[in-house]
Amino acid sequence: MSLGKAVPPGREVPSLVYQLAQASNQKHVEFSSIVSGSGASSSGSSSSAASATPAPAAALAGFTQMPFTFVFNGTFSDLYHLFQQLDRFTVRTASGGLEVNGRLLTIQSAKLAPATTGAEASSGKGGAEQLTGTITATAYVLPAAQGLTGGATSASPSGSAGSSTTVASSAAGASSPTAPAIARVIP
Repeated sequence: MSLGKAVPPGREVPSLVYQLAQASNQKHVEFSSIVSGSGASSSGSSSSAASATPAPAAALAGFTQMPFTFVFNGTFSDLYHLFQQLDRFTVRTASGGLEVNGRLLTIQSAKLAPATTGAEASSGKGGAEQLTGTITATAYVLPAAQGLTGGATSASPSGSAGSSTTVASSAAGASSPTAPAIARVIP
């Protein structure tokens, strides 16, 4: 997957919502709500506990963090499969690298609780009890100064300008332009 999709240059919340809705639909789970920002935490003690945990590698790499809380409704089995799918969005390869299939997310917590209303609790598949699954996660955005190109431009590097001049002058100075003369100059 491309870096632009895993860690976009902008917030791209609609694409994140679309990705989560697609995953929840595949697992027959209702995507109930999304809350953005650090205000998603319900108590001060949990936010202080979160700040005590070490920062993920993505945060250390300079990516801007976007905390979210996602709420899903479904049976235990369906929520379990959804949580597994979300966890597999980012997989560490045998060589130690990361393979990202979708938006780069780090999941801080996943909680299950009985569904709050009686209609939801009894309307599950085959009489299975409905649960509410809450995921606290962080998505990432490239820093504004960096962007996808990381400062790269379409112009050639300043050190290679002399080489191109050499190529042009040696080709122009030769009585007949030959490929071996150019091949010797270009590394």
